Amino acid sequence: MNNEIKWETGDNNGMPMSLHEKGLDFKGASAFFFYVSGLIAMSSMIWVVILSLKMLQYSRTQPDLPTYYVPIAVVCIFLSLFFIKTFYTLFNNRRKYRKDIIIAEGVVEYKETSHTGIVEWKEKVKKFEEVGLRHYTYRGVDSWFIALVHSDKTKSIPLFAPDYSNKSASEKDKRELLAKYGTLMGMITTYQEKSAEIGKKE
Repeated sequence: MNNEIKWETGDNNGMPMSLHEKGLDFKGASAFFFYVSGLIAMSSMIWVVILSLKMLQYSRTQPDLPTYYVPIAVVCIFLSLFFIKTFYTLFNNRRKYRKDIIIAEGVVEYKETSHTGIVEWKEKVKKFEEVGLRHYTYRGVDSWFIALVHSDKTKSIPLFAPDYSNKSASEKDKRELLAKYGTLMGMITTYQEKSAEIGKKE
């Protein structure tokens, strides 16, 4: 099964495991579409501001201009400036974002960098509780994932998430994959049934 979480692994899909995520990790056609769309959107908003300013200047020299043109121009200017600022803030925040996770020699090293600062910690794998498989429903679609579970939920590490074609994988396949990750981490495993609130230990 294909893992939607882009872990880099050692020999035979073993240790060490590392995950590196960037806020703007676009490549190929996706990168082209994102940056071209962003450039067009920003250019359009700047053009609206320029046209609205021209309209305000025109209203001073043309008294017969309809009075509603001025408030419309002012609204267009403020909305365009607001969206330009919002887009720039989102772009800048995502550009700064980075997450790096390394699991090696029985230790998890975590570092997350964002516009709010840096979150960094190190924890021994044996301090985690289990490797668990959980089911969930998102927008009416049933799916599941496998995670290295910690008592502090902010430290739980997702290990596997299926692609769309494997969301409805058989129970046997899911249990086999769970057992594989349990062995890899040297942890007990729990399999939570779709309707269960508490998984059973295996």
